[in-house]
Amino acid sequence: MSIENNLERIATALETIAHHLAGAEVNTAKTDGEAKKAAKKPAKKATKTKAETKPKDEPKKLEVSDVQDALVRVANTLSRDVARGILGEFNAKKVSDLKESEYGAVIELCHTTMEEAEKEGAA
Repeated sequence: MSIENNLERIATALETIAHHLAGAEVNTAKTDGEAKKAAKKPAKKATKTKAETKPKDEPKKLEVSDVQDALVRVANTLSRDVARGILGEFNAKKVSDLKESEYGAVIELCHTTMEEAEKEGAA
């Protein structure tokens, strides 16, 4: 097979996938005979993936890496002492000392601290 044929097959497959995900029937037939056969077949129903069936209201589970990222932004933007102070608010010296239930509050405090620093800098 030539490269052009392979690229054409890939493009057709991608179009089929895109239309399938959109719930539309796709006619990827190359000849009139194949087109007639495809027209007679009923359209397949799109099935939802696990990610699509999860409720939208379910919050993302926070992980250690999320807390680390927030603290690194504070340390790089303001100072390491400010980041350490945020950990100190939760009686922790390092991220691994935090309870999983505190992750959201730590991240929120990081965002609030950054916003207040921006307001003070703008004033």
